[in-house]
Amino acid sequence: MRVIRDMMTNEIPIIFHKEIYATACFFGALLYLVLNNFGIDHDWNLVLSGSLIVINRCLAVYFNWSLPKFRVAK
Repeated sequence: MRVIRDMMTNEIPIIFHKEIYATACFFGALLYLVLNNFGIDHDWNLVLSGSLIVINRCLAVYFNWSLPKFRVAK
């Protein structure tokens, strides 16, 4: 909902700032797909994938990790 709000007010959504939100979710989803492909139990798959997302986000906050900023060439 906030992404839509930010787009309507012509602001960059917070998930596209330096914070690691979408990246953590992407890697969690990727792990889910890999584990699902190998036939890991659904419950364990959810626990492991969700844990990766939470741990990745907590480490990003603790160590102040951020995504690189790209400059637009003019």
